[in-house]
Amino acid sequence: MDIRQISIRYHQDHDRILVDINTGAGAEVQVWLTRRMTLRLWPLLNRVVIDHFAIPQDAKTDGFVNLATMDTQTKTMLAEFKRDEVMQKADFSTPYKSGATQHPLGQNPLLVTEVNLTPFGNGQLQLNFNEKLEDPVSTRGFQMDLSMELVFAVIKLMGNLADVACEETLYDSVGLRNFVCIDLGREPVPDSTTTPKFRKLLNDHELRCSIVCPGWQGTVDAWLQGQHRQYSGRHHYWSTQFDKEC
Repeated sequence: MDIRQISIRYHQDHDRILVDINTGAGAEVQVWLTRRMTLRLWPLLNRVVIDHFAIPQDAKTDGFVNLATMDTQTKTMLAEFKRDEVMQKADFSTPYKSGATQHPLGQNPLLVTEVNLTPFGNGQLQLNFNEKLEDPVSTRGFQMDLSMELVFAVIKLMGNLADVACEETLYDSVGLRNFVCIDLGREPVPDSTTTPKFRKLLNDHELRCSIVCPGWQGTVDAWLQGQHRQYSGRHHYWSTQFDKEC
């Protein structure tokens, strides 16, 4: 399948994620991912990235580092660096082109009940999506091969939906609002752009590694405390600093 565009959107009415895929042959495939399936797929995708994309297949050791026994934290860090490098060249601004005349799976999106991931040594990831329903009886499926660039793009698009879900969950849950000290009588919940802006701040100030490297956790806290003193009020800091600096 020659993939040209991928769109991933959350549909609140269905409480599902709709994945639209455009191919070079002018065909379109649509897939429903339920909440349960998404929660299963998400950690698998991230595990594939760490285990198979962090270290290039043709990488050679310098004699000081044993690539075969590299720990998970180091691999995670390398995968993050690789992802940032790839994402700088990715195109997320071109609108998704719908309205394809060919629909190999029919007009109704495939409801994924089973997914299999098979990584290959050349940086490719093969995904098999299957739909097995009893009422009404339906057995459909399709296979697609993703390059490393497309895998990173899919993870980013799904991660963006998590930011939206975080905002909605805070509005729905009193316990979570209390945990993060948000009082709806005084202020709204930070919108879904706050989390990615926070990640950007960490990247801009080279603090992202401090979260995953042992012994450096205090670096992030110290920097945030210093920034916090520049603004009046804890809640005001969350909404104002991101708008000014990003």
